[in-house]
Amino acid sequence: MFSEKQHEAESLRQPKGTLNVFEATESDADAIAAIHMAAFGSNALLLAQFPTSAIRDELQTCIAEKAAADIRDPKVAVLVVRDQDHIISFAKWHLPVKSSEEYSETPWRWPKGSNLAILDTWTKKVESAEESHVGDTPCYPALLGNRLAIDIGMLPP
Repeated sequence: MFSEKQHEAESLRQPKGTLNVFEATESDADAIAAIHMAAFGSNALLLAQFPTSAIRDELQTCIAEKAAADIRDPKVAVLVVRDQDHIISFAKWHLPVKSSEEYSETPWRWPKGSNLAILDTWTKKVESAEESHVGDTPCYPALLGNRLAIDIGMLPP
């Protein structure tokens, strides 16, 4: 039997209406950042990279800025799922960039006090894994809902 608190928490997880998927707009960036932090805020790696609550608060602002930049970027697709008026999930992926194309992604701005040594080590490992599994094959690197997917689908060369 559920306690009253468990029942209340479970009811919050249940959709209130029809779920709809939309292309994100810049006004969705703050909600995307809040979902990102709700999903990853207690992750040991995130806590090591961003060691204080003040730094993590600023990180949420940085995530919102990056989300807005990604929404404006024609090589990044960002979708949100709405339950009535509330964003409850998002998906983001980069469209393949051909070697003949010139493209530069908007860089991240990290909060002052971030542990850049850990962040750089993690970034290099992710890039190495992507290189060894994907190489130069066009693919769709993505942040889906709340999990990173390095290679969710490959396109023919």
